Amino acid sequence: MVSDEPGYAGMRGSLPDVMGRFHSWGEHVAYVCGPPAMVEEAVRRLRADGVPLSRIHHDTLRPEPPCGEPREPRPAYSRCPSPAPGR
Repeated sequence: MVSDEPGYAGMRGSLPDVMGRFHSWGEHVAYVCGPPAMVEEAVRRLRADGVPLSRIHHDTLRPEPPCGEPREPRPAYSRCPSPAPGR
């Protein structure tokens, strides 16, 4: 558990920042839950560290529109295939 609450004796800071204090996450399975912005940033950092989407499990309160409908920016964990270049 990570917290910024006063008096908390455990790890402090945002989850993505605390993740960066440790070794590579590329060989791990990750389970992420919390506020949508935190989940999106944690997933982005995990992907940048080489963790494939198949090993990242998460929840989010921000629904993703159906495939083909625009959403900017596309979240790092989108279930939709990326559009072909130039589209």
